[in-house]
Formats: sequence, structure tokens, C-alpha cells
Amino acid sequence: MIDTFFTGYVTGLGLIVAIGPQNSFLIKQGIKKEYHLLIALICSLSDALLITLGVLGIGSLVEKSPYLIKYTSLMGSVLLSLYGVKHVISVFKNSVTESDVLEVRSGLIDTIIIVLGLTFLNPHVYLDTLLLLGSISMSFKGNGNYLFGIGAILASFTWFFLLAFGSEKLSPLFKKRVAWRTLDSIIAFIMFYMGSKLFIMFLELK
Repeated sequence: MIDTFFTGYVTGLGLIVAIGPQNSFLIKQGIKKEYHLLIALICSLSDALLITLGVLGIGSLVEKSPYLIKYTSLMGSVLLSLYGVKHVISVFKNSVTESDVLEVRSGLIDTIIIVLGLTFLNPHVYLDTLLLLGSISMSFKGNGNYLFGIGAILASFTWFFLLAFGSEKLSPLFKKRVAWRTLDSIIAFIMFYMGSKLFIMFLELK
């Protein structure tokens, strides 16, 4: 039982420990100390929902609905590209002084909409949780699939909250505008890269 739980935990970590759209957004908000714990909670609960559905076998419905993944890929590509443009603008924006960088705040509703968009308009989330984790969980006998799923869910909570608290500790390093320009440049690159991958996925899916 412990082995099954641990397998789920390690597998879950292996899938989410990567600097993608969700993690990039959480890191930036953590540095700004702006709704980062709420974002970590939303990301974790979203993963928990999708992993649970995957363990229950809902992933098979997604496999039978190729258009769902196809057009989710297109919407996700557009969203990530727009978010990348926003960060490019931030790189070259000169109106914000160094002392004001951490004071620029986003609204709560806007933040929630962005994190939900970055989560549910990214088809890789469905592929990793509903399909991959769901399929792996079915290989365990008895209630092993549920233990595997619980392990994967706990891994998600662990990662996102570690990221939230860890990025908060980096806040003192980002009192200079040059640090924010560097971070915005990195995030913009990630958004455009992931956006292009999703657009290619959209073109390739029949």
C-alpha cells in the first residue's frame, strides 16, 4: 500500500515539476506576494479534480473526443501567446520605477481568471492527469488505483505550495527593475514556446 502511494507521489511530481505556464505565473505572483497562496490552492485543487476523474476512468471519454483536445490546444495557444505579449511589453516598459515594481497589483478576479485559463486551456494538463495518471492508476489491483491517485494529488499540493513559499522568499532580489525584466523575458519565452507547441498540436490533430 505504501509503495503504491509513493509511486503515485513520485509520478505526480515527475509530471508537474517543470517550469510551464502555471508554474511561471505562480512564481511571479509569489515574488510579488500577490495571491500566490490562493493560486497554489487553485492549481492544487484543479489537479486533484482532474486526477480524481482520471482514476475514476473519465480519461477514456477524452480519448474518444479528439476535437476537445484539438480546440483546447488552439485556445490555449492563443491565451499563452497573449500572455507572452503582455510580458514582452513589461520588459520594455519604462514608466514603472524600481521602487514601485512590487506595488503594481492585479485584481483578484483577473488573477483567478488567468490561473484557471492557464490550467484548463492547457491540453497537457488533461493528457498528464486524466489520461496518463488515470491509465497508470488502473494497473494497480483492488483499491491501489485510489492510493496511487491520492499520492499524485498530494504531490501536486506539495509542489505548488513549495513553489509559492519559495518564490515569496525571492522577493528581496526583485527590488530592481532589471531583475523583473529578466524574469519577464524568461516567462515570455516560456509562454511563446508553449503556445507554439500547442498550435502545432492543433495543426497535427485530425
